Amino acid sequence: MLTIKPDLIHCWGTENLNGAALCDFAGKSILSMQGIISAYFQTGDLKGWRWQLFQYWEPASISKASVVTSESQWGLDRIAEIQPTKTIRRVE
Repeated sequence: MLTIKPDLIHCWGTENLNGAALCDFAGKSILSMQGIISAYFQTGDLKGWRWQLFQYWEPASISKASVVTSESQWGLDRIAEIQPTKTIRRVE
């Protein structure tokens, strides 16, 4: 059996629960986010069970990541609301 043991993983977004992979990884990780689904959910426009999953998985993914990046100050502000002590960086 082949075992992969990366030093670092990089997840691009939490859509499709990509960020959930961080929950099973004990090493260093980067989570890059363009949109923050938790913030969009608060508008009431995202309906249905699928979006309910993001209320759990997105904050859990942010919490587990070593560093979270976003392309905008708005995104960084939303991430800080979810996890105030998280290391965040703006990356264009």
